[in-house]
Amino acid sequence: MIREFKKLYEFASRHKVKLEPKALRKLTDILTGKEKPTRETLDKLALLAGFQNWESLKKTFEE
Repeated sequence: MIREFKKLYEFASRHKVKLEPKALRKLTDILTGKEKPTRETLDKLALLAGFQNWESLKKTFEE
């Protein structure tokens, strides 16, 4: 998982996205199943991926 975080950090740095340690910890908890993401978190992740919100991202992958 460390390699994936390094890739995420490099991607964020290239696109001038600042990732706080708290955000990385939260992401780790979500990815490991310790925490379920809120709708707000899902919408933010969708925005980061270039979608309007979580629903639009979900619809893209359901089609």
